[in-house]
Amino acid sequence: MLSRSKGYKRIFYRSFRFSFALCYYLGKQCLGIPRLFVLFVGSESCAVKNIKMASTSSPISDFFRGRHVLITGGTGFMGKVLVEKLLHSCPNIGCIYLLIRPKQGHDVKSRLDQLLNAAIFDWVRKNQPESLKKLVPINGDVTKHELGISPLDQNTLINNVSIVFHSAATVKFDEALKLSVAMNLLGTKRLVELSYSMTKLEAFVHVSTAYCNCNRQDVEEHLYPIPADPEKIIQCVDCLDENLLESITPNGTASIGQVEKSIN
Repeated sequence: MLSRSKGYKRIFYRSFRFSFALCYYLGKQCLGIPRLFVLFVGSESCAVKNIKMASTSSPISDFFRGRHVLITGGTGFMGKVLVEKLLHSCPNIGCIYLLIRPKQGHDVKSRLDQLLNAAIFDWVRKNQPESLKKLVPINGDVTKHELGISPLDQNTLINNVSIVFHSAATVKFDEALKLSVAMNLLGTKRLVELSYSMTKLEAFVHVSTAYCNCNRQDVEEHLYPIPADPEKIIQCVDCLDENLLESITPNGTASIGQVEKSIN
């Protein structure tokens, strides 16, 4: 039986391989340049309207056939594109569970309705309206214990989900350190722990920001060593007062060394 640490490594390794393959197929087989123009221009009345779209039959659409997916960050910019693409090009996909948190007085159902009213879903609403029923909102929050998901919903995800897309994150450069750690580090850790319990898990795909390894001139397709121990960062931030953190992180930036020195 695999140890928990080895299990995590296997999940991340498989997710990296799958992520690379997915990017290739979405770019080469499913999405295509014409569709990209439609997505970002926002209307099929542009010059690419009459260009024939790629067939929905592809290794990726075949892979997703009958499989259930969990997506975090589905209401964000890239998340919307991912959700629309899965509905558009993978018509035989199973349920798509969207982890959504209540926000500004709107519950998860109303936030899902707002999401589906976005222009990016015009084609799906017009041509595949039945596929929208595959979207299932899950009340949760990556900054909370066990992602804020109810035991009943956890059980549903554990017994059904095969693919996890983790796209929820804060990408503000001046974000408060505690919130950044809670969302980007602890949120990811909590989701991996939940995914480790999934009986049908085949892939865990982490969607990073465009600024990972931004200090490198060339970014190759492999995992780079991290500059600090994530567990130590979590421990340090948890021990420090919010005001102290702000005083040692001018403009929201600090090294783990600065944080550690404040504890010693």
